[in-house]
Amino acid sequence: MVVYEALEDYEENSQVTLYNDTENSTELYKYLMEYVRKNGWTEEDIFQLLNTSVFYYLDGRKKSTIIDFYQDSDDIIETIEMVYGYDFTDIEQNFMFYIDAHDETENFVNLKGISMMELPLLKVEEEIFRRNDQ
Repeated sequence: MVVYEALEDYEENSQVTLYNDTENSTELYKYLMEYVRKNGWTEEDIFQLLNTSVFYYLDGRKKSTIIDFYQDSDDIIETIEMVYGYDFTDIEQNFMFYIDAHDETENFVNLKGISMMELPLLKVEEEIFRRNDQ
Protein backbone atom coordinates (compact mmCIF):
# COMPACT_ATOMS: atom_id res chain seq x y z
CA MET A 1 0.00 0.00 0.00
CA VAL A 2 2.80 2.40 0.89
CA VAL A 3 4.45 1.84 -2.49
CA TYR A 4 1.21 2.70 -4.31
CA GLU A 5 0.78 5.81 -2.15
CA ALA A 6 4.37 6.85 -2.85
CA LEU A 7 3.88 6.26 -6.59
CA GLU A 8 0.77 8.43 -6.50
CA ASP A 9 2.74 11.20 -4.74
CA TYR A 10 5.52 10.74 -7.29
CA GLU A 11 3.06 11.08 -10.17
CA GLU A 12 1.23 14.08 -8.69
CA ASN A 13 4.43 15.98 -7.87
CA SER A 14 5.95 15.39 -11.29
CA GLN A 15 9.13 13.98 -9.81
CA VAL A 16 10.19 17.46 -8.59
CA THR A 17 10.95 16.93 -4.92
CA LEU A 18 12.35 14.27 -2.64
CA TYR A 19 9.16 14.50 -0.57
CA ASN A 20 10.77 15.65 2.67
CA ASP A 21 7.39 16.95 3.83
CA THR A 22 5.45 13.68 3.58
CA GLU A 23 4.88 10.91 6.11
CA ASN A 24 6.92 8.49 3.98
CA SER A 25 10.69 8.39 4.26
CA THR A 26 13.06 10.16 1.92
CA GLU A 27 14.85 6.83 1.44
CA LEU A 28 11.64 5.25 0.10
CA TYR A 29 11.31 8.03 -2.46
CA LYS A 30 14.96 7.80 -3.48
CA TYR A 31 14.52 4.06 -4.04
CA LEU A 32 11.25 4.63 -5.87
CA MET A 33 12.75 7.27 -8.16
CA GLU A 34 15.64 4.94 -8.95
CA TYR A 35 13.20 2.07 -9.63
CA VAL A 36 11.09 4.25 -11.94
CA ARG A 37 14.21 5.48 -13.76
CA LYS A 38 15.66 1.96 -14.08
CA ASN A 39 12.41 0.64 -15.58
CA GLY A 40 12.04 3.64 -17.89
CA TRP A 41 8.55 4.41 -16.63
CA THR A 42 6.89 7.55 -17.92
CA GLU A 43 4.17 9.50 -16.14
CA GLU A 44 1.65 7.65 -18.34
CA ASP A 45 3.08 4.27 -17.22
CA ILE A 46 2.65 5.27 -13.57
CA PHE A 47 -0.86 6.56 -14.26
CA GLN A 48 -1.78 3.24 -15.90
CA LEU A 49 -0.30 1.26 -12.99
CA LEU A 50 -2.26 3.26 -10.43
CA ASN A 51 -5.58 3.43 -12.26
CA THR A 52 -6.09 0.36 -14.45
CA SER A 53 -8.78 -2.17 -13.63
CA VAL A 54 -8.68 -5.62 -15.19
CA PHE A 55 -11.66 -7.95 -15.56
CA TYR A 56 -10.80 -11.63 -15.91
CA TYR A 57 -13.64 -13.56 -17.54
CA LEU A 58 -14.58 -17.20 -16.95
CA ASP A 59 -13.77 -18.02 -20.58
CA GLY A 60 -10.16 -16.83 -20.21
CA ARG A 61 -10.53 -13.38 -21.76
CA LYS A 62 -9.40 -10.30 -19.91
CA LYS A 63 -10.23 -6.64 -20.38
CA SER A 64 -8.26 -3.67 -19.06
CA THR A 65 -9.97 -0.35 -18.49
CA ILE A 66 -9.68 2.78 -16.41
CA ILE A 67 -12.82 3.24 -14.36
CA ASP A 68 -13.81 6.81 -13.53
CA PHE A 69 -14.30 6.40 -9.79
CA TYR A 70 -15.38 10.01 -9.46
CA GLN A 71 -18.63 9.49 -11.36
CA ASP A 72 -21.31 7.28 -9.78
CA SER A 73 -18.73 5.67 -7.52
CA ASP A 74 -21.28 4.84 -4.81
CA ASP A 75 -22.81 2.07 -6.94
CA ILE A 76 -19.39 0.67 -7.85
CA ILE A 77 -18.14 0.71 -4.26
CA GLU A 78 -21.36 -0.83 -2.95
CA THR A 79 -21.01 -3.66 -5.46
CA ILE A 80 -17.33 -4.14 -4.58
CA GLU A 81 -18.13 -4.22 -0.85
CA MET A 82 -20.82 -6.83 -1.43
CA VAL A 83 -18.56 -8.98 -3.61
CA TYR A 84 -15.70 -8.63 -1.14
CA GLY A 85 -18.00 -9.58 1.72
CA TYR A 86 -19.38 -12.53 -0.27
CA ASP A 87 -22.82 -11.00 0.15
CA PHE A 88 -24.03 -11.85 -3.36
CA THR A 89 -27.61 -12.30 -2.21
CA ASP A 90 -27.89 -8.54 -1.63
CA ILE A 91 -26.81 -7.65 -5.15
CA GLU A 92 -30.05 -6.72 -6.88
CA GLN A 93 -28.55 -7.06 -10.31
CA ASN A 94 -25.73 -9.11 -11.72
CA PHE A 95 -24.08 -6.11 -13.34
CA MET A 96 -21.60 -3.50 -12.23
CA PHE A 97 -21.98 -0.28 -14.18
CA TYR A 98 -19.05 2.09 -14.64
CA ILE A 99 -17.83 4.96 -16.79
CA ASP A 100 -14.64 4.51 -18.81
CA ALA A 101 -12.31 7.39 -17.94
CA HIS A 102 -10.75 7.50 -21.43
CA ASP A 103 -13.82 7.97 -23.58
CA GLU A 104 -16.46 8.65 -20.88
CA THR A 105 -18.71 5.87 -22.18
CA GLU A 106 -21.06 4.04 -19.87
CA ASN A 107 -20.18 0.36 -19.57
CA PHE A 108 -21.13 -2.64 -17.53
CA VAL A 109 -19.68 -5.97 -16.57
CA ASN A 110 -21.75 -9.06 -15.84
CA LEU A 111 -20.49 -10.27 -12.46
CA LYS A 112 -21.61 -13.82 -13.20
CA GLY A 113 -19.17 -13.96 -16.12
CA ILE A 114 -16.18 -12.70 -14.12
CA SER A 115 -13.68 -14.93 -12.37
CA MET A 116 -11.70 -12.05 -10.86
CA MET A 117 -11.52 -8.24 -10.82
CA GLU A 118 -8.23 -6.44 -10.33
CA LEU A 119 -9.00 -2.91 -9.16
CA PRO A 120 -6.80 0.09 -8.31
CA LEU A 121 -6.28 -0.25 -4.57
CA LEU A 122 -5.93 3.44 -3.76
CA LYS A 123 -9.01 4.51 -5.73
CA VAL A 124 -11.19 1.86 -4.13
CA GLU A 125 -9.88 2.68 -0.64
CA GLU A 126 -10.42 6.44 -1.17
CA GLU A 127 -14.00 5.88 -2.28
CA ILE A 128 -14.79 3.48 0.58
CA PHE A 129 -13.49 6.03 3.10
CA ARG A 130 -15.38 8.87 1.39
CA ARG A 131 -18.57 6.87 1.31
CA ASN A 132 -18.31 5.84 4.96
CA ASP A 133 -17.58 9.42 6.07
CA GLN A 134 -20.82 10.75 4.55
